[in-house]
Amino acid sequence: MMPKGRLGRTQFGKLKLFAGDGPEHKFAAQKAEMLVIK
Repeated sequence: MMPKGRLGRTQFGKLKLFAGDGPEHKFAAQKAEMLVIK
């Protein structure tokens, strides 16, 4: 649920929804890589 009022309108303006199966979109923030520790 989104709060009503000024805060809710600000959050709703920044909300990005993507249809699909995976996290492949242009707003992906992290590029995880496997780290092997010996």
